[in-house]
Amino acid sequence: MRSKRNNLVVISVDALVYEDIEDRRELPLFDSLIENGTLIKSVTTIYPTLTHPVHASIIAGQPAGKTGITANTRFTPGSEDMPWYNSLSEIKCGTIFDLTKENGLKTAVCHWPVTAGEGDMIDLLIPELMDKDVKDAEGDLLKAYKNIGTSECLTGILSEALEKYGYSIAHPVYDEIQNACACEIVKRFKPDVLFTHPGLVDSERHRTGLFSPYVKEAVKRTEGWIKDLINATKEAGTYENTNFIVLSDHGHLEYERIVKLNVLLIKEGLIQTGSGYVTSWQAYAQSLDLSVCIYLKDPKDKEVRGKVRELLKKWTGEGIIGSVMTAEEAAKEYGLSGDFSFICEGAKGVCFEDGLTGDAIGKEISEVPGCKRSAHGHRPEKGPQPVLIGFGPDFEKGKVIEKGNVLDHYDLFKKLLGI
Repeated sequence: MRSKRNNLVVISVDALVYEDIEDRRELPLFDSLIENGTLIKSVTTIYPTLTHPVHASIIAGQPAGKTGITANTRFTPGSEDMPWYNSLSEIKCGTIFDLTKENGLKTAVCHWPVTAGEGDMIDLLIPELMDKDVKDAEGDLLKAYKNIGTSECLTGILSEALEKYGYSIAHPVYDEIQNACACEIVKRFKPDVLFTHPGLVDSERHRTGLFSPYVKEAVKRTEGWIKDLINATKEAGTYENTNFIVLSDHGHLEYERIVKLNVLLIKEGLIQTGSGYVTSWQAYAQSLDLSVCIYLKDPKDKEVRGKVRELLKKWTGEGIIGSVMTAEEAAKEYGLSGDFSFICEGAKGVCFEDGLTGDAIGKEISEVPGCKRSAHGHRPEKGPQPVLIGFGPDFEKGKVIEKGNVLDHYDLFKKLLGI
């Protein structure tokens, strides 16, 4: 049972890292939140460092091997556009939403990954919208939102936001829509718990590199959205008894080469194609961006397994792959398990794609002159690290913690909610 009545607002700023807020001279809100709250400077996340697996782990307190969300997409051999994990029912263990429901808390979610289709569990729900959802709704965004479980009572708020900011799921329009809806939910419904997920920082990192001027502007803009949410609680009269958590899911690393391992597997005779389709396969690669999973059709086939091992060794020597783990090793070291047989970290500067055609190895072309691209999916100990800032009645002012773990966020939510 609950022992206290303070509300909770969780804002996951996708791909925010400590370096983004280390120099706070131009970030007055972040400066104030850190001075008046608790900062965890470096949060170890899960493997793979991908948005949907990490967000599933944040709300479940379990690694990807337990949640079952082992990638952004479901392994679908033959598809160059594998479908995304996005439904709460796909998570194989309990989540914080089971507990808030059991404890009679009014819970709101606005664009949090892997929550679609669960209006019975989440009282006020606007799920993440995927490209396929828009395609299935023939481009009608409001219909697409309704199809994936948006709460009926929120369609008016959503319609107003779409009309004001534009009918798009591209950043930053998508973030503006999300933030407007989240603020209105707070003001109109006063939920006990709200989870939301602005993604502009991640989008700009993908587009322009790790620490470009565009990323810096995205952090500033995100600061404004956080301020809007804080002001929404003030307008709702809930600010004084609300705890806020600003967290992140992963960092990024820059890359320069694109590798399509499936094209190489076709050349090695391990994938067979005809008329542009995969007709059969013995080994298949699924991109995790900076890592890649290798699936074997028959994991017990020693001949194929041996051939794949030799290929991975060869590609490591050629500077395509940086390191290789078996599924058993990944489960032991990172709690990552699934039907794959190997997981490989790309060599420095390598990003993987699922493609079956074209060049196996190509150079990344930046869309912004003078900028690079960056991505994630790498091992969690590498590169800039996510952060957490907590402020409100239950957080100690001015406290700085050097290290944390993303799997501990779940217990923090429980503690703050008195569950």
